[in-house]
Amino acid sequence: LTNANTAVAQFTAPTVAASTLLTFRLSVIGPTGVGAADVTITVTPAPPVESITSFSAYPNPFLPSDGNASLQYDLGADGDVEITITDLFGHEVRSIKLSRGDAGTRAGRNVTVWDGRNGEGQMVANGGYVIRVEATDAQGNGARASTKLAVVR
Repeated sequence: LTNANTAVAQFTAPTVAASTLLTFRLSVIGPTGVGAADVTITVTPAPPVESITSFSAYPNPFLPSDGNASLQYDLGADGDVEITITDLFGHEVRSIKLSRGDAGTRAGRNVTVWDGRNGEGQMVANGGYVIRVEATDAQGNGARASTKLAVVR
């Protein structure tokens, strides 16, 4: 301890369903056995990712030589996000994985960019592409949405 009046305690709450409300009571007992005031902490779980709304890709059509395509989407809650880009035959072209806490994973409006390149760093061919965004929260709840984007080189 750096200060006789300071202490650090750690506690990991049990894994429970997202709808469970947790209440903890913290009691501080001094060396003489005298207790200080109790503190009650109530934890309300974060809302689950139930929806992805307003998913769009622009400009559409997309010319990679003019810059990046912006992928905009609204998340109902924070979550891990995976953006998968496939051609119209369903072949995966690129996958972008974002971990909770990164830009593009927070509740509300998010913007992620795609440079028009495949997973090997090569520019994709002209044509239509399906872009799917999937978000999963800490409890495993998920949502997905998709949109189409035309690439013109």
